[in-house]
Formats: sequence, C-alpha cells, structure tokens
Amino acid sequence: MVTIRQRIFMICGAHYFGRQRAIENIKKRFSTKNPSLNTFTFYSKEANPEQVEEALLTASFTDARIVLFKDFTALNAAIRTFLFSHYRQLLQGLYLIFETDKDFYQLQRDRLMTSDSFFNLIMKQASLIRVGSSARPVCLQDFIMSVKRHDLSASLYTLERLCETDAKAKILGPQIMGILISHFAYNKNVPSASKQFAYLWQTDRALKEKGIDSRLALETLLVKLFGRL
Repeated sequence: MVTIRQRIFMICGAHYFGRQRAIENIKKRFSTKNPSLNTFTFYSKEANPEQVEEALLTASFTDARIVLFKDFTALNAAIRTFLFSHYRQLLQGLYLIFETDKDFYQLQRDRLMTSDSFFNLIMKQASLIRVGSSARPVCLQDFIMSVKRHDLSASLYTLERLCETDAKAKILGPQIMGILISHFAYNKNVPSASKQFAYLWQTDRALKEKGIDSRLALETLLVKLFGRL
C-alpha cells in the first residue's frame, strides 16, 4: 500500500543550493526515465488551477511522474482544495515535491499552514527534508557551474547573490560577461549562436557605453540566452 510519506516530500530551508540538491536526489531516486522530461514544475504564485488539474489528472501513470511545486506556501485555495480532494488518486502514479525557502519553525507558526486541510496534511505526514539556513558565500565558480548546467533559476540566484550592491555588480559585470561569452562560443547551432552573440554584444555595449544597471542588464541577458537554447 502506497503511503503519503513515500510519495509526498516537503523541502524547506533558506539554502537555495541545498534545496536544489534535495530535489535532484528525489528525481534521480524515483524517475526511471530522463528526470528533466518526466517532471512537471509549477511556480506556485503563478499556478493556474485548471492547468494544474489537467496536468495531474491526465498524466500517464504507466511510469511514475514527479510534480514539483516551488514556493508552495503561495498555492491558492482552489489548488489546495483540488490536491486535498484528489491526493490519494494522484499518489498512485505521482511523486509530489513541495519546496519553500521558509524553515520548518516558520511553517509551524504560520496559521494558514496549520489551519488549511492540505497544508496541514503535508506538515504532518509528508517526508520532511530540512535544509540548513547557513550557506557558504556564493562564488563565481557557482555561477559557472549553473551556466554549464543550463540552469536559469540557479544562474539568476547566483548572480543576485554575487551582485548584492551596485558597486559589486559593476566590478563583476565584465567577468560575468566573459564567462557567458566563453560558454556560448561553443554553440554549434549557427542560427541559435547568432542570436546569442547578438544578445551578448548588445549587453556588453550597454554596460560599457550606456551606464545602465549592471545586474538588471545581466539578468535580462540570462533570460534571453536560456530562453533561446
């Protein structure tokens, strides 16, 4: 008999990379096919109830699928009601991961978490993975690795941590541009490479000549680069 603890996981804690490692470990453990192709990811603030219902209820149960809800405490009432009403059916073919940067102590003191039927179910019966709140300082090597993995979320997070002030952003801007230029220079797809080079050139000129906000320019560049991969 499948139990909730075997199929539902709650990952909480402030350390971003620790949460990412926990998610990847679950994917590797339970997905028999390519984990990236066998995973639904919903950003809870933007999640649409109809899309969630359609994706989960029409999923093929011939091979277990993984469903990840990022920042799950932002799930709206309609989605929470749907999940609570159908969780037994969903657990027959799905693994559900609920992720948040809040620590477990915060969640325990959140009235919504304890009063809502679905949140209360997760708090009491899901497998809990707590990630330490103390994280080592982020370095350029972390950014390089996130780019190599084509992980937009991690790249944006690392960039934000590296460029916490305008002064740091201006100093690190040329190094980050160099990293991106070096990485995307190896793209063998000519049409794609041409677009990427244009984005890199435009951003480089903007940083050097127009004096625009360095972090904003680099964040916009990352979204464009990864959005066209």
